[in-house]
Amino acid sequence: MMNVSDTSFKDEVLTFEGTVFVDFWAQWCGPCRVMLPTYEKLATAHSSDSVKFVKYEAGADDCTEVVREQRVSGIPTFLCFRDGERVDVMVGAGDLEKFVLRNLGQ
Repeated sequence: MMNVSDTSFKDEVLTFEGTVFVDFWAQWCGPCRVMLPTYEKLATAHSSDSVKFVKYEAGADDCTEVVREQRVSGIPTFLCFRDGERVDVMVGAGDLEKFVLRNLGQ
């Protein structure tokens, strides 16, 4: 699973032809750590040439601009992009599997 930052977000997420799930997280965030195993499991099960999963460490020195641009107000936040367009969002520690499967049309 790839980590993205302000400098790589456009190339890895916004210009990707397919579906990208982005996990906005922070090291100090307990709910983020709780959600990580599920996110990793889903990434392993569903990553392909047209679907990828990335992580964006909100609050890191090189990770502040995208938080503002994408209006991320809490973490964890999970965004889904399809062909560079933001199509769905899930804020907080919720049913991540349902979120992913819904956005994969399953």
